[in-house]
Amino acid sequence: RVLEYVHLPRVSLRLVGLLLLAVGLPALLAWLCTRARIRREDDIPAGRHLTLGAAVFSALVGTVTFAASWGAGLALADLANEPPPMTASFRIARRILGRTEWAYILSYVFLVAAGAILGALFLELLLPLIVRRFRTLRIQSLTLTLLAFAFCELLGLLAPTPPVPMRHVPVTAFLILGSAAYAVTTVCARALALLLIPAARERPQCSESGGGAESSAPTA
Repeated sequence: RVLEYVHLPRVSLRLVGLLLLAVGLPALLAWLCTRARIRREDDIPAGRHLTLGAAVFSALVGTVTFAASWGAGLALADLANEPPPMTASFRIARRILGRTEWAYILSYVFLVAAGAILGALFLELLLPLIVRRFRTLRIQSLTLTLLAFAFCELLGLLAPTPPVPMRHVPVTAFLILGSAAYAVTTVCARALALLLIPAARERPQCSESGGGAESSAPTA
C-alpha cells in the first residue's frame, strides 16, 4: 500500500530491503561488538575452540551481505532501465557451461564457496601472521575489504566485460559496498562467535554443578 501511495514500482521495495540487509547487518554486528567491548583481538578470550568453524560461519554470513549489496545494484539498474551488470563469476560459468540457466546456479555456488574460503583463509592463515600490527577489528575489516575487492577485480580480469553503453549505475561502487559489508560482517561475526562459544560450553557445566550443590544441600 505504501508503494501504491508513493507510486513506486515493486522493484524499489526490493532495493530498500537489500540495502537494509547490506548496511544494517554489518552495522548491527559492529554495534554488538561495541556493546560486548570487543574492539581488539585481545578482547576475545583465550582458550577458544572451533575457530575454523567460526571463521567459515562468519564468512558465509558475510557473503550474504555481499550478495545483498550486488542485488541492490541490480535492482537500481532495473529502476534506471539499464541492462543488469553480469558478475565475473557468471561470465566464467556461462563460458564453461554454455547455458545461461545453469550458469546462474553455478555462479551462486561459486560466490558462496569463494566467500567462505576467502574469509577462512584470512582469519585462520593470514590474520595470525599480521595480528601484531592489525589487532583492532577496524583494521582487520579494512584489510579484508581490500582483499575482497582485489579478488573481485581479479575475476574481472579473468572474464573481461564486453563493451556496454555508458551506465548511470556505478557498478564499482556496489562492489566496494559489498566488499566492505562482507569484511565488517565476517570480522565482527567471528569475534562474537568466538566470544559466545566458550560461554555456551560453560553453561551446561554450571547447571550441572549448580544442580549438584542443590541435591547435596538436603543431605548435609
